[in-house]
Amino acid sequence: MLEGEAYFNVSSNKRRPFIVETDKTSVTVLGTSFNINAYSNNNDVEVVLDEGEIVFEAEKHNYSILPGQKAIYNKANGLTSIVNLEKTLDESIWKNDVLHFSNTPLYDVLKTLNRRFNIRFVVENSKALEYTYTITSKQTTIADILLELQKITPIRFVLKDNVVHVEL
Repeated sequence: MLEGEAYFNVSSNKRRPFIVETDKTSVTVLGTSFNINAYSNNNDVEVVLDEGEIVFEAEKHNYSILPGQKAIYNKANGLTSIVNLEKTLDESIWKNDVLHFSNTPLYDVLKTLNRRFNIRFVVENSKALEYTYTITSKQTTIADILLELQKITPIRFVLKDNVVHVEL
């Protein structure tokens, strides 16, 4: 069972399909490249198909996903939606050590950075959570990424004893 985010590139074998299971969903792979994001503390499970063919199952319903589409399953209400994406590679760019945010709320940016760098954030002013970020970064250290983020909004990130204080 997968908890987290993973990118798969699976060869076709229709007699023995490859199946990825998460807490409440599964993906049956029939030869493809796709990204799955299934963190236990996220409300959604997301699957993005780059190429090939997959069947996404949630709540005993099957959805055939086409290249360039994203399946989003909401764990709270049990609903699944399928959306067409302009750039599917943005969804799996993390596998190349690149961070990509597109109009992403600060709260979600901090969750991503927490997972990637195992660092805790303390938001000193809740008004900071009103900001969003659009950035693609190849920086590899938390300090460098925080410096880049500071250029976008008036928010300041102060790193003290492996805790980042988010100040406005």
